[in-house]
Amino acid sequence: MAMIEIGLIMALAVQGTTATPTLAEEIEAARQADQGSEPPTIIVQAEDDAQKKQVIVGSRIPTKPWLKPGSVATNTGTPGFTPGSGMDPAGGHTRTITTRECRSDFDGLSPNACRALATADAALAAGDREEALFWLRSVSSWQSDYAPEERLVGAEKIFALGRDTNNPELRLEALTDMLHTGALPVDKQLSAARSAAAIAMKNGEDQFASLMLKEVIQLDPADAQSIANLAILQRKAQDPVASDTMRRAIAVREQAGRNVPKGWRDFAAHQRQ
Repeated sequence: MAMIEIGLIMALAVQGTTATPTLAEEIEAARQADQGSEPPTIIVQAEDDAQKKQVIVGSRIPTKPWLKPGSVATNTGTPGFTPGSGMDPAGGHTRTITTRECRSDFDGLSPNACRALATADAALAAGDREEALFWLRSVSSWQSDYAPEERLVGAEKIFALGRDTNNPELRLEALTDMLHTGALPVDKQLSAARSAAAIAMKNGEDQFASLMLKEVIQLDPADAQSIANLAILQRKAQDPVASDTMRRAIAVREQAGRNVPKGWRDFAAHQRQ
């Protein structure tokens, strides 16, 4: 009995002297208790689409759209716009502008000259030669109101047509118009006058040929051949100055140190008798 009482008394004494647990001990005790309970729930939250990372390729320079709300010009028409589409041609939201212009490879041509020449080209393409000549002559004629440079272009086109169709009359007409324009440089005037004189002589148009030869001689006084040709035409016309003209041709030839054809000397001798 004594032993039991002593043990009880000691147990009570020990129990009475036990200290209060500290805060650290309470936290550790709670941790050990949680280890035996269920694991905590893990919540996964997805990122908002706007916050997703994006891979940027190409230029990193920020740009702005160059098309702004408003009218849009088109040269293809609006056949695809239907009522209710917001661009109904019948609704007054769109408008169609048609422009026409005439351009030429030649500088300095007026719109009227361009239209006339373009009409002539179209007529030639369609095989209507007379219609083409009508429009070309309306430009090249010395009686037209077009500028000399415009008339020259028309005459050159007539000459090309005469050359392509092997028509000497057209070439002669064109050469005459070219000379009348006054827009040809001196060297081209000389070439045009010589060609016109040659065609006229071949066609038997002696009077016109004589005029062209005089034009040549005025531009080139050293052209002995043209002077001799003029003398021949003068003899055909029974002009008494023919011998003097031929002697002038002989003199020019001799001054140039060139041989004089025997026929020229015979011509001059015959005229003296």
